[in-house]
Amino acid sequence: ALVMLSPAVVPECSKMRGFLWSLTGLYYVVAMLAIHQLVKTPNQRYHAYFDVIIGLVFLFLVNEAARHRKWYMERADQVSFVLALRQKKASQSMFQILTFMLPSFMVTRILKSPEKTISEHVKRASILFIKINDFDAMIQRLSP
Repeated sequence: ALVMLSPAVVPECSKMRGFLWSLTGLYYVVAMLAIHQLVKTPNQRYHAYFDVIIGLVFLFLVNEAARHRKWYMERADQVSFVLALRQKKASQSMFQILTFMLPSFMVTRILKSPEKTISEHVKRASILFIKINDFDAMIQRLSP
């Protein structure tokens, strides 16, 4: 159980391997001491050693599963951080562009809920079309 909790306990994946191998070594030492103290006959010792080796193999597999789990957890955190950063930059860029075209109270409404319609009902509206003569020629003469 402690091995499977280790991704939440150990802060970085790079430190997981040492932590898990320490647990494995501790298991091995305790098991060997217990065998030497408790098991008396050679046949029983053989079976006890075999059990320890099988336990070490399973512990190794669980260690690797826990380490991979931690790696995927770190990778998911990195990806979500990068996506949040990109989203923030996109929102800032969108805000800057929209503030040139719309009043700021409209921009915040658009960015907070982009799926909502922001139009308001107006009974009458006037539209003014303006045509500037020789606009293209005037633009070419002026500097930006």
